[in-house]
Amino acid sequence: MGNIDRDVAWLNKILAQKKVKLDFALMKDAAIDGERRRGKKHRYCTISSKPSLIRYADALTRAPKSTRRGVLSHEVGHAILFSRGNYEHTEHEADAVVKDILGLKIKYDKKGVQRL
Repeated sequence: MGNIDRDVAWLNKILAQKKVKLDFALMKDAAIDGERRRGKKHRYCTISSKPSLIRYADALTRAPKSTRRGVLSHEVGHAILFSRGNYEHTEHEADAVVKDILGLKIKYDKKGVQRL
């Protein structure tokens, strides 16, 4: 889990620099790895809105740094929108808030997985 810890520390540093106060928790979730085995290979993370809990697959820990940080940044985009009371938003809106507030541009690879 070391890489994920470093990625979260990096993301928290950016949030602090941008003066974004955001409460979110991170939890490894074996169920997401099960979904990946059942064919949802692009699935690395999911987030619940109350409270903002980012659950991630063990596979994310082995992904390249640009993917780990892209996926986590995207999920933080959802958390920012949730913190503003926007519970009905799109994936594009989560990416847009990350760019607008954190200055990070989310890109997608050929499989549709976020990366920086």
